Amino acid sequence: MWNKGNLITLKEGKVNINKHNYYFIDKNTGKICGPDILDNEKLNEPHSLKQLKTLLYNEKLMIFIRKFKNVLEPIPQDEVKMKWETQFKNNISLKESDYLEDYPNEYFYFVDKWVINNGEMILVFTLVH
Repeated sequence: MWNKGNLITLKEGKVNINKHNYYFIDKNTGKICGPDILDNEKLNEPHSLKQLKTLLYNEKLMIFIRKFKNVLEPIPQDEVKMKWETQFKNNISLKESDYLEDYPNEYFYFVDKWVINNGEMILVFTLVH
């Protein structure tokens, strides 16, 4: 079983990351750091697939895939829209913990939202496989 709280993050000081070229989640502050990212905060509100799809199709978003530790890989919003039905929709966990076996191809995403102080939203899809 995978728990959202058990996902590993790295301390900023222990990772050789150039802040000007990479996006990452700072373990100490819980904020997203990287180019063009202003002050932001994680929203701890529950969401549904319908709410995520509405955000995806109706709002301007910054979207990232988190595949390794706390490093974030940007993904264009249009690409997520194109792949929503085939790769994302049926592989999103809305629970705090889940089992790989319950998902097609044994992978799923936890999705978290941040808001930048200018009102722009960030979605982070954390891949578990």
